[in-house]
Amino acid sequence: RGLRVGGVFLHLVPFAYVERGTPSDELRTALAGPVTNLLIAGGLYAVPAVREGFPWLALGRWFDDPLWTAFGINLLMGVLNLLPALPADGGRVLRAALLLRLAPAKAYALTARVGTFTGAACFFLAVLLWPKRDALVAVVAGVFFIMVAWREARQGQLERRKERERARSTPDTPTA
Repeated sequence: RGLRVGGVFLHLVPFAYVERGTPSDELRTALAGPVTNLLIAGGLYAVPAVREGFPWLALGRWFDDPLWTAFGINLLMGVLNLLPALPADGGRVLRAALLLRLAPAKAYALTARVGTFTGAACFFLAVLLWPKRDALVAVVAGVFFIMVAWREARQGQLERRKERERARSTPDTPTA
């Protein structure tokens, strides 16, 4: 699509920062990652050694068999990356879809609310998982999603100010 990649960063999971194009460009770009992960997982599931040991929640097999490891990582990345919170691709898909329908200030605000809710859901998951080690991962993910949601909310406030300034600077046209 001609968009430049600003960099690839490793947080909890790898993220690529791609310059924003139109909302439809961002929608397509954001869907490419999870779809690729799920297609790879589907292809690996076709391998009899992986399919025989399904369900994939048999995590012990992940460490014994490289095919299972690749299957599990791709399935997990594909599903988790669809969470509707930035910077996950699901959050980018949500924001792009909202930008296609709403004013930017409203789209950013709604994306921030959904991201905050997703972060809170991670905290709730941590309570359910406590005292297992996975609870800490859920807490860290929740904090991360909420921090990014607050940044998105600030972007929505900036967009709202821009809209107000444009409205003030546009002269009223007389009606006949």
